[in-house]
Amino acid sequence: FGEPAFCNFQQHTVWYRFNPTQTGPVSTMLQTPFFSTLAVFAGTSLNDLSFVGCTFNFNLMSFTAFAGQTYYIQLQTDQPSIGVFQLLPPPPPQAGFGFFPFDPSTFDNVQFFDQSFDPAGVGIQTRSWSFGDGSSATGPNPTHRYTVDGDYLVTLSVTTFDGRSGSTSQTLHVRTRDVAIMRFQTPAVGMAGKSSRITV
Repeated sequence: FGEPAFCNFQQHTVWYRFNPTQTGPVSTMLQTPFFSTLAVFAGTSLNDLSFVGCTFNFNLMSFTAFAGQTYYIQLQTDQPSIGVFQLLPPPPPQAGFGFFPFDPSTFDNVQFFDQSFDPAGVGIQTRSWSFGDGSSATGPNPTHRYTVDGDYLVTLSVTTFDGRSGSTSQTLHVRTRDVAIMRFQTPAVGMAGKSSRITV
């Protein structure tokens, strides 16, 4: 009775105390066959808690755990059951990107689109691009124009708000195909007020 209920209050609870020895990101997850929640608190005892965050059954939650700080993790469920509780280092972000046009020439400004994802849910903070020709950029959706045909290895590196990083690369094929006018087909005569077809 009287337990904190920041996310949801269920009848059955279990508490887990965590004392990290070094500062770094941590991920938690609770898996039970019934509806359940997981809440993280920081404090010196169960009577002196400050709320850190919460999540629901089968959802990953990440937070930065500071060395020397005690954390209390509250597991709640609406039915007595056997569950799995995980406290792990979070996975790295999954870097990914697309671009347009798909067959660029030296006349095109290539638009890049960041499609990265952080499975820990903390979010992507920085994005660094290397376009393979010595040029670079930052931000989610840069543009770049290549001056010479060739195959360029484009690399995107991302960093999360809690310091995890990931990267990915794709080869971009730049090909410029010259287009020339080969023939005009025009009518032999024309008349005022009448349209005529010209084929190029």
